[in-house]
Amino acid sequence: MSDVRVVGYHDISFWREGSIGIVVFRSNTAGIASENAIKEAISVLGIASVDSDVRALALTGMNSIFLRGIQWGKSVDLGAIRAFVSLLIGLDKPVFTIVNGDAINEGYEIAMLGDVVIASEGSMLGLSPGYRFSMCGSLSMSRSRRLWISRAEAGVNCDIVLPRERFLEDARSIMEENKGFQFHLMRRARFSNFREALDAEHLAQVT
Repeated sequence: MSDVRVVGYHDISFWREGSIGIVVFRSNTAGIASENAIKEAISVLGIASVDSDVRALALTGMNSIFLRGIQWGKSVDLGAIRAFVSLLIGLDKPVFTIVNGDAINEGYEIAMLGDVVIASEGSMLGLSPGYRFSMCGSLSMSRSRRLWISRAEAGVNCDIVLPRERFLEDARSIMEENKGFQFHLMRRARFSNFREALDAEHLAQVT
């Protein structure tokens, strides 16, 4: 994804392509986003939830990186995480995560919140040794058969792997073909106890 800026937003970009809302996490050269990216994403999720022209949402990264982590302040912002996860799970539209590059730690947690995880060939996905969940990974990772950092493999650490040279075009086609399914009902069932999961994750952060 290119570096598109939106007035009033510094750490994410967003726009609509047809009926699909695109949300891009902007990160530094190391692939790390600031905690403000999550706060800005909360705002955008709120907008998308009430925009009748948006029939599906796509979360992706900038250039050739999805997200390799989040730089929190003095501590993890539990309120922002809870709001972000709650809005994403409650969205009554399909959520596709377009993993255009490495998705590590918080990046992988966010990717696995999506209804369909579409990764580009050669991308590295997973968690660093000793990483502690903070964004509902204790639930979302039940879909993954490989938690450690490794190359994208369909049915193992993501749902679909596409060739890098046509990644965005092919991903867009998949989203268009599948945006009519009721993914939101499946998502809500899968994350029905997400509040308890977040509480347990956050408790583990301080113990």
